[in-house]
Parts: sequence; structure tokens; C-alpha cells
Amino acid sequence: CVFGPCSAGSYMTESGCQQCRENTFSAAGASSCTSCPQDMVSAAGSRSEDDCDFKKYPTCNCWTAKCGFCSSLECTVEQDLANSNRGVVVHSTPNRRTFDAIMLYDEDGVKLGQFQWNLKSIFLSGCVQCRTPRALKKSQK
Repeated sequence: CVFGPCSAGSYMTESGCQQCRENTFSAAGASSCTSCPQDMVSAAGSRSEDDCDFKKYPTCNCWTAKCGFCSSLECTVEQDLANSNRGVVVHSTPNRRTFDAIMLYDEDGVKLGQFQWNLKSIFLSGCVQCRTPRALKKSQK
């Protein structure tokens, strides 16, 4: 049995076209799927590297009694900024009265500082002795 070329998002197997799994992609006529770059993800059946996107981490509002007003590490989103070249991406809808914030902790849960912003101002507190991680410096070149 002879099969025609597979469409993008699929690859040829002995039994016909097979859809690419999550975190992989393929162009039309492919014999295999290609993995997305490190720290990137895609849906099954992705057609190109453009379909790969950075992994989305859940956001949280730790400023609640349940989370000890940001003192409970179980309510945080963990990212290894020292070994990542992607930094932090935050989407917020700031206003003039309250601040949005990113709290910065070390591996042991000790608060290093915080970054706060609203429509009127931006503040960075603590962490004045922090050095830019080597991986982040490399990503800017």
C-alpha cells in the first residue's frame, strides 16, 4: 500500500500518517516530528516551530489569608531565574490605587525583595546586592 505525503502536523509511519504528539511539530511530508525548543510547549498536531510557545505557569493571588498574605510558598509560582534565559512575563491590569507585585525569594524561601507597579509608579525593594544571572546576561547578546 502506498500512502501520499502527510500534511503538516503529521508524519509518515508504516501504517500511514500519524499526528505529532504534544510539544512536537512537523512540516508537510515529514517522516518524523521535531521537538519544540527547550522550555517550550505545543499542542498535538502542531505544524511549525511557530506553534511552540513558552510554558505558561499558573498565576496566583497569594495576598489572601489562606496563603498567609504571601508567606506560604505553596501559593507561589516557582521559576528558576538564575538558570533561565526567558525571565518573567506578567500580564496585569494596573490601576492608580493598588499595586501589582512580584515577590522574589531564594531557594530557601527567604524573601529577597519585591517589584511593585501601578499606573503611577514602579518600585523595586530589597535585593540591592543581586547580580544579573549569567544565563540572563547571555540571553541579551
